[in-house]
Parts: sequence; C-alpha cells; structure tokens
Amino acid sequence: MGDFRGKANWALGLVTAGYLASYPFSNGVVGGMVCSTCGAAMVGGIADWFAVTALFRRPLGIPWRTELIPRNRDKLLN
Repeated sequence: MGDFRGKANWALGLVTAGYLASYPFSNGVVGGMVCSTCGAAMVGGIADWFAVTALFRRPLGIPWRTELIPRNRDKLLN
C-alpha cells in the first residue's frame, strides 16, 4: 500500500509543479491548456485524497462525518 501512496504523492507533486511552471504562460494557447490540465488534475487529486482519507481517518482534523468505515464496521460486516 505504501507503494501506491508514494506514486500518488509523486503524481500530485508533478502536476502541482506543472501548474506552477505553466502559470506564467497561461495567457497563451498551449500554456493555458497545460496550466488548466495541471490545475484540474491537482484539484481532482486533492479531492480524491480527502475523500479516501475521510473514509478511514479524520482528514485535516475535521471531526464530523469522517471515519465512516471504522465507525460502521459492525454494520458493514453483517
């Protein structure tokens, strides 16, 4: 599982770096497409991380309606 987490972190870091590198060129056609694509991938990656983390733990210390699987383990196993 750690291998997937490492790959996901690298992918998120790569699209973040791509977004930051292409932002100054976002007024052009190619720069705008690269910036928009990297920005969308970055937002999607962060949203996926938050959703998966909320299933098992408390992301960013948010206490409400998270840890769904550990709290409902008995219901899920029956």
